[in-house]
Amino acid sequence: MKGITLPIHVRLSHYKFIAHNVIHREDDNDVIPKKIAGILLVLSLIFTVTGCASKSENGGAEMTSYHYKDVRFDFTVDYPSEWMIDVDSPAEATEVQEASPTGGVKLYPGNDKSERIYVYGQNGHIGTDYPGYEHDKIKTEDGVSGDLYIGEADGTMYLNLVLGDGFYGANANISKDQYKKNEKSIMNIFKSIKIHGNE
Repeated sequence: MKGITLPIHVRLSHYKFIAHNVIHREDDNDVIPKKIAGILLVLSLIFTVTGCASKSENGGAEMTSYHYKDVRFDFTVDYPSEWMIDVDSPAEATEVQEASPTGGVKLYPGNDKSERIYVYGQNGHIGTDYPGYEHDKIKTEDGVSGDLYIGEADGTMYLNLVLGDGFYGANANISKDQYKKNEKSIMNIFKSIKIHGNE
């Protein structure tokens, strides 16, 4: 997914603001009405979009997304800007316990935090034993191959993605309705995962 920033502004180099809420041209004395001046001012203050605009492979719609980088496991993932996230705070190793074996980010398409996509790295291999699940092959935009297992039970969709050598992946527990609504976004999230540890 190639990201671009979208700085947008309008140059008003031929005009200068003066008192009484009007704008005069520098090269003549024509007065622009206050309403037009307001429109020009609004256009000049259009904000810079944070994140990147990217095209979905599934349907070609433009989508504004944010970029998450996981420092511990050295991977990145893009997600829709309107989604909420929770970043893991994995337990550190102490004298009485080992460090948490996984770490990553939870992504929520709505307000219900029981419906989430979890993208993560893991110290040990991620399991691939999902009997009865549909099995698909997937390739990220960075060229990493993976196995995607999809199951359904009691109106909930369960997705389990294992990437590369099995130390990175994602899983999702999401209602069937939310899955239908966000399937393209979920697949784009999976395909945007980049494992920098492989570089």
